Amino acid sequence: MGTWGTGIFDSDTAADIRGDWREAIQDGLSPEVATSRLMESWRDVREDSDDGPVFWIALAAAQVESGRLLNDVRDRALDVIANGADIARFAESSPKLAHERDRVLDRLAAKLRGPQRAPTRTRRPTPFRSPFAIGDVVRIGGKQGHRDGLFVVIGETEAYPPGSTQPVVATLSWAGGDLPSPGDLAHLPLLIDAHEWPGRDRTDVMLQAVLSPPRGRLALTNFGSVVAHGVMRRDAPVRRAWEGHASPMQLGYCSWEFLAGWVEGEWFDACLALTKRDAARPLSSVRSWWRRLRRRLP
Repeated sequence: MGTWGTGIFDSDTAADIRGDWREAIQDGLSPEVATSRLMESWRDVREDSDDGPVFWIALAAAQVESGRLLNDVRDRALDVIANGADIARFAESSPKLAHERDRVLDRLAAKLRGPQRAPTRTRRPTPFRSPFAIGDVVRIGGKQGHRDGLFVVIGETEAYPPGSTQPVVATLSWAGGDLPSPGDLAHLPLLIDAHEWPGRDRTDVMLQAVLSPPRGRLALTNFGSVVAHGVMRRDAPVRRAWEGHASPMQLGYCSWEFLAGWVEGEWFDACLALTKRDAARPLSSVRSWWRRLRRRLP
């Protein structure tokens, strides 16, 4: 499950559950029938020990937003919040994130127990297109102001709502400081992912599909700006390498807000170190890696 923050809907699973709930209501279903439809379509998630709590929390929050909270869903969500199962997911990675998530859940619990709003009318969201061109370079400021990050747009992929697109970016191996010249941007190494994923090569390039709404809390203007255009990285993985179930590439999903925190963390440091070591390998080793990668492409 991709998670980019501690908010109720700051994960792929939670956001998709809210989207499915809204679509069910927009289709004219009653809250009871809409809930039954989601419980069936999300059966595997509900039965999963990690994602099961997320289902009930996200569904309850979505029902609160629309003024259609059912008592059974409310009680299940309150039980999940009380037993701490959801907090445990965040505690594994960061006590700070666990504390932030705990505060978010406390606020949701108060809404679940309090008076409910009247049912609201829901409209189908308007699709939005990625505002970036391939070759744009985005500079994101770290949340603590300690380091910035540079990301070059190499493509785009589909997003929610249907008809939307969001940019796919490769992270440049840059530790901060003065902005490199356009020529240097074209030759900075692409950051290698230091995390181990099943079925992926240790030398896979770090790729992210970034949620890019034109306005609101997650808009780019709150975290950075485009600083260069036309930086065409022909060394970036081609589209067929990061799309499809048989792909060897690991495409992550996140927001600019997530990247603003990530560039100052230990994971980013590990990626920088791995990329530096990889750049120092003999040319014959690099050619061997490219041959292995090409054999894995569909």
